[in-house]
Amino acid sequence: MKFLSRSVAILAIVLFFCPVQVSAEKVRVVYTILGATQSSIWVAEELGFLKKRGLEVELTYITSGQLGLSTLLSGEVDFTVMGGAAVMNAIEKKTDIQIIAIPLKLLTSSLISAQSVRTPSDLVGKKVGIPRFGGLSDLMLRHALQLWKIPGTKLNIIQLGGNAEILAALQTGQVDAVVLVAPTTFKALDLGFKELFDFAMMDATYPATTLITRTKMIQERPDLVGKLTAGFVEALSFMKTERAKTIAVLKKYTRITDNEVLEKTYDLYMGHYLETLPSVDLSILQSGFRLMGKSEAEIQALNLSRYLAPRFVEDAKRVGR
Repeated sequence: MKFLSRSVAILAIVLFFCPVQVSAEKVRVVYTILGATQSSIWVAEELGFLKKRGLEVELTYITSGQLGLSTLLSGEVDFTVMGGAAVMNAIEKKTDIQIIAIPLKLLTSSLISAQSVRTPSDLVGKKVGIPRFGGLSDLMLRHALQLWKIPGTKLNIIQLGGNAEILAALQTGQVDAVVLVAPTTFKALDLGFKELFDFAMMDATYPATTLITRTKMIQERPDLVGKLTAGFVEALSFMKTERAKTIAVLKKYTRITDNEVLEKTYDLYMGHYLETLPSVDLSILQSGFRLMGKSEAEIQALNLSRYLAPRFVEDAKRVGR
């Protein structure tokens, strides 16, 4: 009996000083914009909010929401952070997705132009650059044109790709105006271009940034979804108070080194736009479809609640993770 007790004691000491290593869960996440709108997933990964929950995350940048969605649906990745336009298009097609979080609920891009474009009416006959046809920037631009009573056919709208490519096209005179998000917006202003229109002025709520997954993931691995959401939520709270560390992450991912531009971006997004609690609100999704021109009957027929998974953000709030 003494031998057994001694053996147990020795084993306990060994386990205390040499704990069994538990392998991390590997998770693949795609983000689709090199801008502050999707910075929360960068902070969650870079500052350890996902790692401390046992997640080993592979972050990948894909240049459009539609491509990001395709990658998710094919099973190549587990989660996607993306703009609302591709999400709403997927819902219209009854695609198998679930919205886990909505950290950005306003239209936050700007229409940046050459100084020669003084008013929206000056856009007639001009070339305007956007990231992708059918994306959020395309939707915002066309909605603004309706408000200004300018037919879209009166402009030459060009698909250009990411923020770097869009800014380069504006600088070289390939286009007369572009839709941009911060921090690239501030960089363009520093280069002498002007903000022709701030889309936030439309005062429309919209699922501008979403965190989504497939229904199968929620059914088969709800614990994993909960861990990733909790890390995502904690990162948002951290970003509101930790200015220097958040700006360092913005600098790394956007590759913008101008500290003044990064400071302005932080003040804009953390002070006005990003939600500390990225709740999944049905009303935000409904508002987005109204912006697309859908009638109340059409919105009702979509049965939007079936695409929402609010419990994971609610759980993160309840336990304070």
